[in-house]
Amino acid sequence: MEKLAERTVERDRLEAELSRPTHRAEQTEREVQELIDYAGGIASALSKAEREDKGALYQDLGLRLT
Repeated sequence: MEKLAERTVERDRLEAELSRPTHRAEQTEREVQELIDYAGGIASALSKAEREDKGALYQDLGLRLT
């Protein structure tokens, strides 16, 4: 559950960063790398999560398993 909490905090931080208005059309290399790391972190978290934690993780990500 600690990893889930860490990912939630990181997701919220990145979402806040992405929602800030910007006047430039391009992202910096650092911003692109953060998004790549975030996506990789999600995939890793999903693959390593215990069965009971996956439901909460999917919900936090806004995903629905069908």
